[in-house]
Amino acid sequence: MLRSLTVKVRPNCLIETPKWCMLGKHTRCYASEQEPNLEPIVMSTDVFDGPKLDVTQPPLITMHGLFGSKQNWRGISKALSQRTNRRIYTVDARNHGESPHTTVHSSASMSADVVAFMKARKLEKACLMGHSMGGRTMMYFALNPS
Repeated sequence: MLRSLTVKVRPNCLIETPKWCMLGKHTRCYASEQEPNLEPIVMSTDVFDGPKLDVTQPPLITMHGLFGSKQNWRGISKALSQRTNRRIYTVDARNHGESPHTTVHSSASMSADVVAFMKARKLEKACLMGHSMGGRTMMYFALNPS
């Protein structure tokens, strides 16, 4: 059974569900978000540098999962910076940890936060890694680079 549904969630955001995927007896909906005016926030961050920082390598930006914080990546970030000699940024997503809290919480808005983070540091390239919600945000960023 294929169908399409549009649901109004809040005044400036429509969630459209044009595609349905059948999984056994269950139907799962994948929504695409439309938010015309994304207001990025300034994310809280920690920076880890290896002993021989190689500035020619793009940095790694990591984002935690739902209910997590940048502290979840502390041990892994220290080890990666030591082994790869690249700068590692761990960030707190909006509404998490030390980052500002807003009423908007979507992959599009968190991706806009990553874009603003990179622009503020004049990063033209970066490696992105995330867990759960952070992974979804980084995938959204990769598929929607603007």
